[in-house]
Amino acid sequence: MVEQGPKFKITSKGPTLYNEDSPSNKYTETTHKLENPDGETVVEVSLYHEPSYYAVGWEDGSITPNNFFSDVQNLVDAIKDRPDIYPLETKPLRGLLYGLEGKLIPVKQDVFEPLDELDQDGVSFARFSTPYGDFFWGRNESDRQAVQLSVLTHNNFPRELVDFVASHSQQKMDRSLLEELLEKVGAQASRRMAEKAVPEQ
Repeated sequence: MVEQGPKFKITSKGPTLYNEDSPSNKYTETTHKLENPDGETVVEVSLYHEPSYYAVGWEDGSITPNNFFSDVQNLVDAIKDRPDIYPLETKPLRGLLYGLEGKLIPVKQDVFEPLDELDQDGVSFARFSTPYGDFFWGRNESDRQAVQLSVLTHNNFPRELVDFVASHSQQKMDRSLLEELLEKVGAQASRRMAEKAVPEQ
C-alpha cells in the first residue's frame, strides 16, 4: 500500500555514541524514522558507523517465516551479481537460526529452503544470515498478531529494498521518501565497505 505526498516525514536522531567507556562494545548510531501523518513510525532505519552497516525495521501483520525467507532468497538472487554489491564470505554467523519453545535451533543453509517447523505457533523469531545481509522475523510479544521484520546489511540497493519493505507491509508509506533515505544510508555503508575491500598498496 503506497501513498505519495508531503504528509510523511523523516525524523532523525544522532549520531549518538554508546558505551563510550567500553572500547570493545563502543558504537555510534544514527536513527531515522519514516513517520505517517499521525506521527506513527512506519519504518525505522539505523546507521551504525563502525563497523559500517544499517538496519531497516518495520511491522507486518501476517507473513510466515517460510514465506518471508523465500522472498528474502528471491531478493538476494536479484542483487548478488551486481558489481556494486559486496558479499561478506567470512561471516561468523551464516545460515538459518530460529527459536522454538525456548530452544535455539541452527540450520545450515546457504540457500533458503522452507521448513515445516518454521511455521509452528511456538516459533518466536527466526534469522537468515547471508553474505549480503541478515534478515529477521519475530513475533511482537505484546501483540501476537503482529510480526516484526528487519534487514541488516552493508550493501546499497535502495530501490529493491523499498520494493521489498513495501510488499511486506500493510501500512501506507511514501516510497520516494523512503528510497531517498535508504540511498543516503546505503551509500555511506557500502562506500566504507568498498574502501575496506581495496587492498593496500
